[in-house]
Amino acid sequence: MTQVNSSTYQGSSSNNGALFWFAVLAIITIICALLVVNYPSDTEEQALWLTIGIIGLWRYTWKSIHAIRAIYYQNIRYPKLKALTLGTRKISEILVIVPSFRSKPSINYMVYKKLFEELTKYGAISRVAACITDPNDVDVIEKARAGHDIRIDYLPQNGKGKRVAMSEALRLFYRQGYAEDAQLVLMDGDSLLCDDVFEQCSPFLVKYRDLGAITTHNRALVNGSGIVTQWYRQRMSQRHFYMNSVSLSHQLMVLTGRFSMFKASILINPEFIHRLEHDTIEHWRTGKVKMLTGDDKSTWFELLSNKWKMLYLPDVIINCLEDPPQDNFFTSSINLMRRWYGNMLRNNGRALKLGPKHCGFFLWLCLLDQRISIWTALTGPIFVLLVAASVSPIVIAAYFVWVIIGRSINCLIVASMTKQFHPLFVVLLWYEQVVGSFLKVIVMFRLDRQKWTRQSIETSHSENAFVSRIMPRMLTTASLVLLALGLALLHGILQLPSVF
Repeated sequence: MTQVNSSTYQGSSSNNGALFWFAVLAIITIICALLVVNYPSDTEEQALWLTIGIIGLWRYTWKSIHAIRAIYYQNIRYPKLKALTLGTRKISEILVIVPSFRSKPSINYMVYKKLFEELTKYGAISRVAACITDPNDVDVIEKARAGHDIRIDYLPQNGKGKRVAMSEALRLFYRQGYAEDAQLVLMDGDSLLCDDVFEQCSPFLVKYRDLGAITTHNRALVNGSGIVTQWYRQRMSQRHFYMNSVSLSHQLMVLTGRFSMFKASILINPEFIHRLEHDTIEHWRTGKVKMLTGDDKSTWFELLSNKWKMLYLPDVIINCLEDPPQDNFFTSSINLMRRWYGNMLRNNGRALKLGPKHCGFFLWLCLLDQRISIWTALTGPIFVLLVAASVSPIVIAAYFVWVIIGRSINCLIVASMTKQFHPLFVVLLWYEQVVGSFLKVIVMFRLDRQKWTRQSIETSHSENAFVSRIMPRMLTTASLVLLALGLALLHGILQLPSVF
């Protein structure tokens, strides 16, 4: 495995930190459990545990289905698929597009040096399109290319974003021409490849004719505080879990821009290149919305629309060098989640419209669950606050116990597959589910608002103040109030006035 020669990026934390957080969670659980057990009970309070359990029942049932599928795919189905690729011929050409934005020279050197080494090791004709932002990048990349007979084209970015840069690179390959069996790699400029990555990935696209693309397991190496590191690790572990599950259906929820490999002919054509650069969705309130971020959603939707299969390779690990946009964890995580969830929601609606027959029943259910889970994750906290205000605050202690135990089981199931665990995962999973769902509600009514976390590129708002500012606030507030009212009526906290 490639070693990152920089102490600023970390992928784990000390055992002392883990023990501290384990002790904190254990103490909170014990104290809250004792408060609940010793609270003067009556039928109403005893029913609180059951009510909280019912709220999460279907979510954990759905998680269990994912767990069975994920474990089966990783341990049984995937090894069989991989075994069938042994002895597959090598392709004649690999094309690589690497867009980056103001990457540090040390990162550029590491990333490109490893890329050139792996391309040389594979032995096929290789061409690289480097989408750069600084002329000095050329000198760094040329030093990394020393000793490697690989063609590279430098494409200075024009400040209009990653989509435009990638489209220009695809047009370059289209003009130059490419081999019939060529494969195309889309990877970020801060993705550090693993050893033998092309030997591991390429055979799948050769062996399976209806397979359009593959993507890999990502490991986060983070330049940030301990909590930021654990947040990224927790996210990557959950990603690995769900990717395995969905891949059992030979489909995926996303083809990540960190590293994905395609049959080149699927993406290197004028129609797709135009769609990538000018991808839009239709919105009932704001009309046509141009997709600014989320280029990986466009490539995924292209394959899904044309019924190409997609696979996840769980044993191929790409190191992702993560530099959070802000030093503060909350500011950084909220800004990132707003962008990620905006991309997801903009793409989710049009994918759902394809229908279960086109997408496959399980993938379509996953897409539907993306919408439903926005509200179910908020149901628990809102319900607990309502009961605490109207019945008894002891329900908050019961909820803490439920969250810690439930999320711990969740994280341990995922850890059995990823071998990654930290007590903070429990808290961070709850944080991402609840805060993330609240952000999804906000973004849902503001799909036209997009912004890169690093680049000063964003969509312009409508000139109509009511449409762009007032109406989204009204819809956000109304949806959350209606959710709270619905829960209050459902559980008898509020009663509808009698007509008679």
